[in-house]
Amino acid sequence: MAARRAHLLGIALVTLLMIVSSLGLVTAFGAGAGPSAAATPTLAAHAAPAAPAAPSSALRPLASAPSALNPSGISTAENPVAATALAQAAAAGVPSRFVFVPRASATPAQIAQAAAQGHVTPLYSQDTPAPLGLAYYGLSAAPNGSIVATTLNTPRVMATFDPNATGIVSNYPFSSSTDYYGVQLNAVTTSINLLGNNSYSFWTQNVAEYSPLTGLLYLVTNVWNFTGPSLSTNAIYSHGPHGTQVGTTFYYSEIVLQHVAYPFHMDLWMNNSVTSGRNNVSFAVGLAQGANYTNYTSYPYDWVDFNSVSATASNYTASGTQYNKFGLTNDFEVILGGPGGGSQADLFAADANMSLQYWNSSTGSFRSVPAAYSYGGETGETVTGANVKWTTNATTGQPFGVVTGGAGFLYGLWNATTPSGMGTLNVHLTPSNEFIFLAINRTGNFSYEGEPYWAPQELNNGTFSLAPGAYNITVELAGYDPEQGSFTLNAGQTVTFSGAMTANSALGIYTPLYVWNNDQ
Repeated sequence: MAARRAHLLGIALVTLLMIVSSLGLVTAFGAGAGPSAAATPTLAAHAAPAAPAAPSSALRPLASAPSALNPSGISTAENPVAATALAQAAAAGVPSRFVFVPRASATPAQIAQAAAQGHVTPLYSQDTPAPLGLAYYGLSAAPNGSIVATTLNTPRVMATFDPNATGIVSNYPFSSSTDYYGVQLNAVTTSINLLGNNSYSFWTQNVAEYSPLTGLLYLVTNVWNFTGPSLSTNAIYSHGPHGTQVGTTFYYSEIVLQHVAYPFHMDLWMNNSVTSGRNNVSFAVGLAQGANYTNYTSYPYDWVDFNSVSATASNYTASGTQYNKFGLTNDFEVILGGPGGGSQADLFAADANMSLQYWNSSTGSFRSVPAAYSYGGETGETVTGANVKWTTNATTGQPFGVVTGGAGFLYGLWNATTPSGMGTLNVHLTPSNEFIFLAINRTGNFSYEGEPYWAPQELNNGTFSLAPGAYNITVELAGYDPEQGSFTLNAGQTVTFSGAMTANSALGIYTPLYVWNNDQ
């Protein structure tokens, strides 16, 4: 397994030299049987990385604190259209936090592979970090675990986002930096008519960009041409009062709401229609605050009329059979990501529920998507420190996602091989400021074995909620021997790792050192 580097941002200095940028993880995990419900698994010592004499390319001092609204810079390979859009936005004085860019397109090899195998592969499936949440790609699991590709068209998509009292906590609790993150509802509307040609596709985004520290909630829309690399100046006939087209790359609008605090309930909608013979997309958000979700208010805050001639109805399309002309997947997704500009949000804690729904014309109602993955495939904004599971609403019988703090695994959820429900992992070691890395210990068409993910534990006391399955765990701390183990977790089960790490000063500083309390 290739070594994975986890980007960690420092909170408190305990050495004169702050070595923060990367952690080289062990490249092999020991095999181990999963514990029974009553068993207490153990962590075994394993070969430690050599202690560096000085910072190297893998270990280097943190030069400066991240900016408030672009905490980790561009987090994926940059799409040329994204680069152009950000440059044109900067020239027009539009902040990058209002530009939610597309991720890098599929390579020719990936496009050829999709044609050969008869289905797409989500483009973040071998990458981390990724935009985490819920996504429907037109892919689901057959009874034997193989991939079934289909196409779903719908005039409307909807998502819900319910952060609880903890909500989403950024990576900077001891910093004066702001703590924005984004919740994006993304989908591609197809068969848009421009000047009589109904072969155009546009990527539409309904985004809530939120800062718990300030209570400011920005509602942002983006519209991008996914038929080609540019957005012509005559593509849009009219739009909402808060919007504008930026250069030849994208359209955006934004409004801001104040005094928004956890917990709250949010609905996000995007709708296709035909208005006066023109294709139209509209955007709305509903918001209710407080423990009882009182004072629900709807904000139908933006719309775009395309320059159509005798248009017919368009649809949002999720297609598992091929990539679109832009080289990305046509999917429906609601995800957590950085605050625009291809940025990354690094979380220390999370507690929220999500749903992703489409309008089912047969039932005349919104229904949960037929299957789901834990990560999106269209946007360039990403997140770390969030783990997505799923369960079923006891009243409606509809599946939804549960987001908690932890490792950001990329895998399938309902109707994509991961069982519903969750178990609990406790990591109670001494000292308690260790770094915890978790990896999925299974391989299939909807999950990828062995990629280790950092699981921030400072704000959850080392307690993680995980989907049922088999996992590997690695624990590392400067001045102590690294340790490893494996475990299997069932729904409703608790697995605990406890004990004292073995001090070894000869290893030196091979991880950052954070201090959170006097016991560390």
